[in-house]
Amino acid sequence: MTNDFWSDGELYERYTGRWSRLIANEFIAWLGIEGSRLENCIDMGCGTGALSEALLANAVCESLTCFDLSPAYLSLAKKRIQSKEVEFLLGDGQNTLLPSGKYCGVVSGLAVNFVESPEKMLSEMRRLGRSGATLGLYIWDFADGMKPIRMFWDAAHECRAPDVEELDSANLFPICQRENLLESISEAGWLEPEVAPVEIDARFENFDDYWTPFLSGQGTAPAFAVGLGEEVREKVRQTLCAMVTHDSNEPFVLRTSAWGAKGIAP
Repeated sequence: MTNDFWSDGELYERYTGRWSRLIANEFIAWLGIEGSRLENCIDMGCGTGALSEALLANAVCESLTCFDLSPAYLSLAKKRIQSKEVEFLLGDGQNTLLPSGKYCGVVSGLAVNFVESPEKMLSEMRRLGRSGATLGLYIWDFADGMKPIRMFWDAAHECRAPDVEELDSANLFPICQRENLLESISEAGWLEPEVAPVEIDARFENFDDYWTPFLSGQGTAPAFAVGLGEEVREKVRQTLCAMVTHDSNEPFVLRTSAWGAKGIAP
């Protein structure tokens, strides 16, 4: 596996989209913008619309632009979000080609680490915000707190899966660590930068509910899983099952943490 696959929004929903929808509300509360009715906002890398839906549900903005590079994910977001106050734009978050200083709120959920240059996207977010605009994002804490994915990689390491050291999300995305993220938003020109954990509980009906999305190919860990040989993948599955639950048929909960980052446009 050398590339992520972002071609099926429904499969992504079963993987981490369902948890993004829960953590989006916690992120908005931490950002302190619920009920603020900002004139306009843009959701950079909106994916299937988790953060966008939360922005609308929490009365954050009067109008919203959903911006993403994946036609499939943007199409699903359109189906999920039915509002005349929302526009959907296809494009690259590192260079949106949108006017500078256009938005009162510029936010992003689980996207900035997946672009070629996170630094360019963070600078673009700052550029799009008018002076004093709210800037904010959240990304999974792959190194530690995002347990549903962290434990998959831990199992892959224990099984000595091929290329696991290189492709482990914690190593692949260093910006997903607190100090690196804080440094990155500061260098991108975000004023009053702050980074803090945003957490939820991820609840699973049973081990199959947890494991099956890893076979979707949607995202870094699933792309890695489907690229493994059948024997190694089964070994990882068994090892992971023993790590997360005592009974594969029973419900279980894993703590799930993202890093929230916020600042103000100059």
